[in-house]
Amino acid sequence: MGSIHRSQPCRSARIRWLLLALSGWILLVAALPAFAGQNCAGPKPVSSGFPGWFDRAIARAVNGVMFEEAKAAGSWTFPICGAPNDVESGYVPHGDPLSNGTAVMEINNNQLNISIDLGSQRYYAHHAHLYSTTSGYRNEFGVDVAAIGQSTVCWATSNRTPNDPSTGSFNEKSLSVMDWPYPGGYAENWYKGYLSDIDAIGGGDWFVMVHMLGGHFAVDDQGHLIEWSPILHEVTGDEDVAGNFHGQNDVEISCNARHGRQLNNRNVRFGSCIANLAPFNRVEDYFLDQNGVAWLDSEGQPTPLAVDHGYDLLTNYLFYSFADEGRSEQYGGPEGGAGGFINGHNGERCANWPPAGWGDPHPHTVPEPSKEIAGLAVLVSLAFLRRSIRSSRALARS
Repeated sequence: MGSIHRSQPCRSARIRWLLLALSGWILLVAALPAFAGQNCAGPKPVSSGFPGWFDRAIARAVNGVMFEEAKAAGSWTFPICGAPNDVESGYVPHGDPLSNGTAVMEINNNQLNISIDLGSQRYYAHHAHLYSTTSGYRNEFGVDVAAIGQSTVCWATSNRTPNDPSTGSFNEKSLSVMDWPYPGGYAENWYKGYLSDIDAIGGGDWFVMVHMLGGHFAVDDQGHLIEWSPILHEVTGDEDVAGNFHGQNDVEISCNARHGRQLNNRNVRFGSCIANLAPFNRVEDYFLDQNGVAWLDSEGQPTPLAVDHGYDLLTNYLFYSFADEGRSEQYGGPEGGAGGFINGHNGERCANWPPAGWGDPHPHTVPEPSKEIAGLAVLVSLAFLRRSIRSSRALARS
């Protein structure tokens, strides 16, 4: 009997250790994707540390996706357009007015099939990625601030289009990919882990972000061009970049979605950090402003209306690019050209896109000079008046 009493504690201890080991193995399997890479290009990402790993592992356990089990494919068809949304103001805040189409997406055994038709927009599709307001790179658990705001899932270099797959990933007005990620490809486990999560929650708050090789000039409330100012227009806290954590991450200026551009500059590599875009380096027509107004004629000269407004070919004006590359080539950022939530949420915004009045003639109101310019004009006028008075007195004496 004594030997029996002695063996029971030992057996219980062995069972406890076995359960602990099994639990640890399950958590490790669930968290493996978190240790993989995440970007379309560039270095491996920083780790979010044990708390982030544990958080994602528990989330996968709750969603029942710990194991790579075969399950029914999730499929979605949803609107995708350049209109801003009412969920996250930083997602596509200045999108392409002519982008308005449909995305058809399926996740089957943690692999992605997606076909994105963007309608009749003017520019070539560049790359696409998946963003989420609650998953991926978040400002918590000590994540390196430099990584915050990058895309979580991106298939830029794997894009293929039905018309000519050999020219991916800059071709036509659509993007597509089949059975991705490919076996043995870059960060395969990372991507599959997140695709599994997306499938388990029926799309959740995940957002498809699309970028194009183009953009438009920003305008103020009166429809007037805005002169570029690095102090004012770099991404440093504007509400428009809320999806990029209010610009508090490490933004690389050469990849910024906002930059200064001259009116006759059609080079899509300007303000871009992408190494090679040939033969898509330059758009065919001069860029419009975001209201659809052309300030240059077909010869690239300022229109009479542009001359009346004081616009020229030497000034850099604020430009919103549809190809937000994040911190490096194709990392992906939130200021894209078009987007839509996988579960179709807020898709009704696309029904009224482009916005009313887009492409209408600009009302001829010459912008008022800024306070600095107005003050300078007053000083010049006073100086001229003093000079005239002195000249009159000199003539009187003579």
